Amino acid sequence: MKKIYSKEIDCFRGIAVLAVIFYHLPNSKLPGGLQGVTIFFVVSGFLMAKNTIRDEKNRQFSFLHFYYKRIKRIYPFLLFSLVVSIFILGISNIRLIGNIRSELPSLIFGYNNWWQLNQGVSYFDSYFNASLFKHYWSLSVELQFYLIWPFLFIVIKRMRRKQVFYLIYTLIFVSILFSLFLPSAKAYYHTVAKLFPFLLGVWGYFNRITIGRFFEQNSFSKIWLLLLASLCLILFPIFPYTLNELLISICFALLLASVDDMNIAKKTKIASTKLSFVGKISYELYLVHFPVLIALTNLFKHYHLKYLDIAGLFTVFLCTLLMITFFRKGVQKMRSPKIWTAMALMIIGVSVLVLRAPANRLTADQNQLQSLLKENSSKASAGENQLSQEKKILFIGDSVMLGAYQELKETFPKEALVDAKESRQITALPEILKEHKDLVSYQQIVIGLGTNGVITDEAIEQTMSLLKDKKVYWVNIKAPTGWQDTINATLAKLPNQYSNITMIDWYSESKNHPEFFYDDETHLNESGRTAYAKYIASVIQ
Repeated sequence: MKKIYSKEIDCFRGIAVLAVIFYHLPNSKLPGGLQGVTIFFVVSGFLMAKNTIRDEKNRQFSFLHFYYKRIKRIYPFLLFSLVVSIFILGISNIRLIGNIRSELPSLIFGYNNWWQLNQGVSYFDSYFNASLFKHYWSLSVELQFYLIWPFLFIVIKRMRRKQVFYLIYTLIFVSILFSLFLPSAKAYYHTVAKLFPFLLGVWGYFNRITIGRFFEQNSFSKIWLLLLASLCLILFPIFPYTLNELLISICFALLLASVDDMNIAKKTKIASTKLSFVGKISYELYLVHFPVLIALTNLFKHYHLKYLDIAGLFTVFLCTLLMITFFRKGVQKMRSPKIWTAMALMIIGVSVLVLRAPANRLTADQNQLQSLLKENSSKASAGENQLSQEKKILFIGDSVMLGAYQELKETFPKEALVDAKESRQITALPEILKEHKDLVSYQQIVIGLGTNGVITDEAIEQTMSLLKDKKVYWVNIKAPTGWQDTINATLAKLPNQYSNITMIDWYSESKNHPEFFYDDETHLNESGRTAYAKYIASVIQ
């Protein structure tokens, strides 16, 4: 059956994928861009309800038919993009390919969010064995929703309208509770915590008539005001993450329900030809953009190029369009022996690369760093068990600080406790502080987090509410990553927001000293660790 009003929905998809791409650009200044994934989820929930009810009315609904349509829509380009990405990466960087081996089944079978959740983010995944397919977690959540939806639909079919809404509201409430009470890192990947955007999309479709009546009068101004409010939530995420996610989900559920009415859609003139085109290829853009941007960032990591973001955006669209063109031509010519031969050779090549590539090919520097972090981690764990009656300074950090554990202990022999672990993120900081039952005994807190990216206003606010009576020192970061400047710019604003924060500008201190770093240009060698500890001491004392 022919789809209707797709231009409006495609425009929403276009907004979603552009938000995600802009978030992932090397010098991104769009902290709310990840909410583009939320928009995708809401659109999926709305369309699932719409298409399933349409199929049911036409007596076409069955589990087999439903799953076949989803597989046909999702998997061909997914497998094609995986094969092409792995093949190209294998030629340019075989070390990365070796680490895809354990992740590949989760990418194909739709449980990558759980794989990432259970795997955690290890130091070598973050730096030397980085995954270029981390963005597949949202596709896995979507596949899991598709798996659940037919069963939920069968239940809904047998319920009265009021009972249906009670069920949807209950499931939304449970999902939001998961999102609120799970640690933020877990909530971000957890299937249950991500169900409420889908369910709000379903709610929007079931309420489309009531919502449509509201938007009948002054539809142009109402819908554009709602869309503007949604965009403001993405551009300026002033609310805690879950609340922001909920508000965006509600806004787009209302927007989808309103433009489902043809008369309202025509009045609002919300459809844009260019944005609609972006929406039509949003799935392909989403799959392709992250590997392309990571490859581009690594290629130019030593150069602070002014227009790297523009080049990244252009390259993403170019690669996506080339892959779509090649893919469609390949599908059209599937009977051609040349196409089958080319695909077979590429698949064989990828299989050989994945199976034969070493799981780790570490340089001498990386081996030395690995041993150092392991040794210091044991020392730090032992130190945590010591009484902190005489200790006045608490250091909390990631693998950069962990590497300098011994130097910090020598610089602050009696008064400091160093709590540093690999792969820590700022979002985990409130939970880390709560684990220190003796937090009240410390007068000064030194924080060295940010290297692994991800900073939220919510995490900062929760952290500072716990440390409002402490003197806080925050060490900024030196790392050749796309988020270095964004993280440092955010941290630089903190002393103006909180009078008890002092910045320790490690970036400025170390940026002209390449001799301080291992070959990842982030972690510190012996001279760098000594300089790091001395510089922190010079600011504190």
